[in-house]
Amino acid sequence: MPRIRRQITAMFHDARAGEMDALDCYRLASVLMMAAKLIETGEIEERLAEIERRLADRPRIAA
Repeated sequence: MPRIRRQITAMFHDARAGEMDALDCYRLASVLMMAAKLIETGEIEERLAEIERRLADRPRIAA
């Protein structure tokens, strides 16, 4: 994710400096944001699976 953040920041600066077309910057940033969301979702799924495994391994307390 830090790489994606750096890339978006660099593109923003390039667009502001007139070195990149604003529409191209927008399109590329949109793709990078989708990639970031996929990475984030995958990380959350992994963490949730680990939590579920740990809970399944805990001894049950009788109510």
